[in-house]
Amino acid sequence: LAINPDDPEALEALDRLYLGASEWTSLLEVLERREAICTDDAERVEFKFRQAECDYRNLDDIARAIEVYNSVLELDPAHERSIASLEEIIGLGGENSAEAARVLVPIYQGLGRAEALVKVYEVLVSSTEDPVEAIELLSVIGQIEEDSLQNNKAAFDAWYRALAHDPTRGESWETVERLADSCD
Repeated sequence: LAINPDDPEALEALDRLYLGASEWTSLLEVLERREAICTDDAERVEFKFRQAECDYRNLDDIARAIEVYNSVLELDPAHERSIASLEEIIGLGGENSAEAARVLVPIYQGLGRAEALVKVYEVLVSSTEDPVEAIELLSVIGQIEEDSLQNNKAAFDAWYRALAHDPTRGESWETVERLADSCD
């Protein structure tokens, strides 16, 4: 490495060495270097994913892990292991769950996963203190429930919850009344 710091064989050997020795910070540096010199997109995705996993599972840097998972998903929007790790982070709750949910919104939209999309929007609703944002999010949930999932009862519930944030909002009342009629 002193002669050629980007020697793929030497970096692969260091990767195995640091992984075996649980030297996470050093492993992360090697993974970043391997990714930087990589020319294959699938390998680049794998190196980035391993960086995110190292940040999340070994270095407890969840905020950085979310950023790296996001960059993995920018390269491969259907990368199931990144999606699963972000869902796991959401399940932990706390300050990072909303950021993980924000990353998954466009992924679930692109993949057409309406039920999962509702779940991440619900995380965003519970994390906001802004009533206007809550109304917008609940409106989107209501639209997904009605249009994509054909669940008028759940759509009604979302729009009704939006009314709790602003009972004077005409659009919410009109939609609640229309959905109430369809639920009879």
